[in-house]
Amino acid sequence: MKELTLLLFAGLTTIAYAKIDMPSLFSDNMILQRDMPVKIWGKADKNAQINVAFASQNKTTTADNNGNWSLFLDKLDKSAQPREMQISENGKIQKNFKNVLVGEVWILGGQSNMAYFCNEMPLEYRKHHYENADNMKNVRQFTMNPAIIAETPQFHCTKGAKWIDANKQNFNKFSAIGYFFAEKISRELDVPVGLIYTPRGATSMMCWLPVEACYKTPSTKKRWEKFLKAKANFTDEKYQERLDKYNKYVADYKRQVAEAKRLNKPKPKYYWYKHVKPLRFTPYVATDTPVYFWNAKIAPIATMATRGVLWYQGCSDAHKGAYEHFADQFELLVSTWRNEWKNEQLPFVFVQLASYGERETSNFQDVRIAQMKVAQKLKNCFITTAVDLGEFNNIHPKYKDILAYRMADVALRDVYKTKTGTVYGAICKNIKYNANNVEISFDTDGSNIVQRGELRGFEILENGKWGKPTSVKLQNNKLFITSQTNIDGVRYLHKNWAQPDVCLYSTNNLPLFPFYELKK
Repeated sequence: MKELTLLLFAGLTTIAYAKIDMPSLFSDNMILQRDMPVKIWGKADKNAQINVAFASQNKTTTADNNGNWSLFLDKLDKSAQPREMQISENGKIQKNFKNVLVGEVWILGGQSNMAYFCNEMPLEYRKHHYENADNMKNVRQFTMNPAIIAETPQFHCTKGAKWIDANKQNFNKFSAIGYFFAEKISRELDVPVGLIYTPRGATSMMCWLPVEACYKTPSTKKRWEKFLKAKANFTDEKYQERLDKYNKYVADYKRQVAEAKRLNKPKPKYYWYKHVKPLRFTPYVATDTPVYFWNAKIAPIATMATRGVLWYQGCSDAHKGAYEHFADQFELLVSTWRNEWKNEQLPFVFVQLASYGERETSNFQDVRIAQMKVAQKLKNCFITTAVDLGEFNNIHPKYKDILAYRMADVALRDVYKTKTGTVYGAICKNIKYNANNVEISFDTDGSNIVQRGELRGFEILENGKWGKPTSVKLQNNKLFITSQTNIDGVRYLHKNWAQPDVCLYSTNNLPLFPFYELKK
């Protein structure tokens, strides 16, 4: 009887103090968002009493019948002092997170240019930053497996996801844009900065939408239903065929590499997408599978208190059949994320696509115009140009520090309201048509437009065809374009590889944004 009593007591003790489970976003070394309520959540035994203690606050809630619980800490002041957060269940401490700071938190989203690590920059561009990395102790990044996808929304981020400090040892693990953005924000505001790393190279926008959002526009609904049909027809036999093909390709490639080494010849070209192992639960390659990246990487962090989103994406939606719907899908993505974070004003600071010339089938120029339309339509959606920073044969421009500092300047002025002056290049504001003459005025953001070299990169539409104008003149921050016949449209830098034609800058050294307009 005594032994039975002890067993029953042990069982009751286990039930009373079930292990608290929390998303891996909550861990040692994390940075919490200052100046707004901070949501803390997790799972425990049903009806358990949960207490969260941090920064002189003690907040209590009760888990529901499924064990789910959440609560909010009151607004926190910035602090670079390492502190501990204790999570208790029914009066017993279950978790003790150490080295927790409070500052600014930004989500990094998009595809490969946001995923581009610091060590991928050419040595001459990263050397100085690497040497200074040990001085950036208040910059941290929450890292997770970039390739993971899931059929259903996940509670946890991927195994091994964790917060890392910025230092020489971890420098190469940071998103380049994220690191340089955080460096400037931390320095200017004297505040810790946390980055939540979510991007994945080659992903389209639909990879970053939840299922319910896919039914909100005709293009996303069509694509999602097409995927579901393909998935239903993706048999074990078809999967095995694809797996066998993959295994053969990888084996052949390894043999070719070995042969090239033996003969002292160059290695065969590496196509990364051919080295992506097929998955049984999707008929598409992972980076083209709708929804599943959202499930694996965004669902576990949604509602985490954050200042805003840094977004760099669009290359994978620049092909025919996708770019026509880019603006609608981008608006949908912004509104969906804002809804998930329950913040209608959640800032998005995003990059307009850089110049790139190698991929002739893409329509980067049309995506850039769509991106500008979204920035002009949606509040707290801020565009940063990269049209002057591209490389003809490299879709990943190396000047990530320059681009990140531009994004930081936008955030400092338009999100934090601490910076004055010009942070944008000139934006086309109005075009007046008068037969064979066009007058174009600009929003200069308080700067002036200056000319570098000959005026180039301009095209006009006459008689249904695009061609060069007779003359282009810059005067008093306005452009005057003339031709021999009536002008029905005008555009500037409307091409994938536009960098050589960038000729107009603001006096803040930022290029004039590309534009495209047809006569109404």
